[in-house]
Amino acid sequence: MKAARDQDLYVEWSSNVDGPTFVGTRAETAAYLASTGPTGPSDSVEDRLARADRTGTSAKSMPGEVPTGAWEDSGFVVARDDVEVGTPFGWLPRGRLGAFAHACARDDAPAAYALLDPFDVSPGQL
Repeated sequence: MKAARDQDLYVEWSSNVDGPTFVGTRAETAAYLASTGPTGPSDSVEDRLARADRTGTSAKSMPGEVPTGAWEDSGFVVARDDVEVGTPFGWLPRGRLGAFAHACARDDAPAAYALLDPFDVSPGQL
């Protein structure tokens, strides 16, 4: 995903860990994606980055669907490592992804988590 329209910052987001697994500039992201290789049928690295520049995400979607990470997406569930605060999850509004990614790139979990909204779930919902 592109973190923000006006920033040279890209994020690889994992739904397995509910968080970023890579943060970098366009050039760093292109090198990273090229080094990890495709995991199946995929567009070229340049096509994926161009789609992220255009739509906010490299994800493809069906017509009328808002793909995860698109500019129109409302946000993301984030897994927290500081579970002593209560729920192990928070909500990251899409507009805060750039600041969140910068904090993650600095390994500054407190600053990253401060950008999250509460994500209240009842026991048994997860």
